[in-house]
Amino acid sequence: MPTQELIARQVEAALDAHVRPALASHGGAVEVDGINADGVVGVRLLGACVGCPAADYSMQDLVRRALLREVDAVTDVVLVGSISEDLISQARSLMGRGHHRVPLTLIA
Repeated sequence: MPTQELIARQVEAALDAHVRPALASHGGAVEVDGINADGVVGVRLLGACVGCPAADYSMQDLVRRALLREVDAVTDVVLVGSISEDLISQARSLMGRGHHRVPLTLIA
């Protein structure tokens, strides 16, 4: 059984070879949030991918398919926390200018 470190390197290599170039061509990116002991990889879509209508397609047909095909130890790929902290901070700042005070929380 491969170590977590080896799996992480394989995941990053697969993303570099098969996913990141395609996402970057549209202003997007992906980062690994974590890999659990069962082989489930958590990823975040970044850049132009955040809020994009095609993000679900990118996740399912690009990221998930590539990792399941390229890394034997990966059993599933899930999208986590697709709203960036910067975006949440900007929203809080706008909401705090006296217009509306609504607490924003991230449900992940």
